[in-house]
Amino acid sequence: MEKTRQGIQTIGQMLIKKCTELMNSRLSQGLVHLLKPLDILTTALQSKLGCLSNSAGSHVQPAGMGNQALNSLALISARYTHTALDVLSQLAAAHLVALCQAMDLRALHLLFLQSFEPLLKSAIVNLLTSNKDTHNEIEVQLD
Repeated sequence: MEKTRQGIQTIGQMLIKKCTELMNSRLSQGLVHLLKPLDILTTALQSKLGCLSNSAGSHVQPAGMGNQALNSLALISARYTHTALDVLSQLAAAHLVALCQAMDLRALHLLFLQSFEPLLKSAIVNLLTSNKDTHNEIEVQLD
């Protein structure tokens, strides 16, 4: 069970690295950083996974028949593994929230650019046509 918990922690590390890259505005190609609470949550969950992945062998205490320690150790390890799986599922859910938020922000940015482009073009055309005389005077002065 300890190897399973260590594998769970490794999967959690991969998720948090990808989530951190997504939240870093320098690495996400200009995606705004609005997910600071989610960053704190994922870091806390990864810390909890690290704590849960520790070996339970140091907690062994022999009891009356001599095999009680191994039985107790197996139950402790199974409970820690179950808790680690719960924490990993929370970490995966937080990562999915970050991905959905990033896709939503990208889509909103594209919609803004699509709606802003015609307005910008018409404003530039209006500016150039209304200032045609001024533009001709500037060309004459430059010559």
